[in-house]
Amino acid sequence: MSTGTFYNNVHANDILGPDANLKNSVHHWSEHGMAGRGILLDYRSYANKKGVQYDSFIDHRIPYEELYLCGKDQGIDIRPQAQGGDVKIGDMLFIRSGFVEAYHATKSSEEWNKIALRKHAIGPEDEQRWAGVAQEEKMLDWLHDCYFAAVGGDAPAFEAWPSNRGMDSTQLMLESMKAHFLQNITFMNTFWLCGAVLLGKCWILRNWPNDARN
Repeated sequence: MSTGTFYNNVHANDILGPDANLKNSVHHWSEHGMAGRGILLDYRSYANKKGVQYDSFIDHRIPYEELYLCGKDQGIDIRPQAQGGDVKIGDMLFIRSGFVEAYHATKSSEEWNKIALRKHAIGPEDEQRWAGVAQEEKMLDWLHDCYFAAVGGDAPAFEAWPSNRGMDSTQLMLESMKAHFLQNITFMNTFWLCGAVLLGKCWILRNWPNDARN
């Protein structure tokens, strides 16, 4: 971006370097909480149903078309309401990509430590790999047009990491999302099903993020 400006007038030196600060940290939400309407896309269950196998610990990229079909399978049209879909401005989006399930299936603490302690660096030396949504024009257009208030999921990164668009992670910088929540959606799936809430449908969500600081 020509302005070099992130959401809330944050610049690169606010994130990395000696002047790094907590201006855009999610802990601000813990001070008063959030309430709104949530949409859950259980992509992991959909992928299993369709025979799509992938590793949550690599940079598997979930394209928009797959999310659209996932929503359709759950009975929701993920297009924005202005385009005839079910998504309303200000909704919160949650995607279950299967990280928590894969984490609990990890055979040993040594195996998990090897995955978790992969080198994290800015640039080609980064060894971190996580599944998430694809960085593609269709995905960017959809996220922009829906005007989600926040996005979340059960993975360390909402977008597949590392970015395939160079150093920049596009979604949280360029779009209107204000926060990314890491949730144990495996647990929440069970809770919602027991509560007779249809996955993929819309429900009223109240969320108090942990007092976490970047």
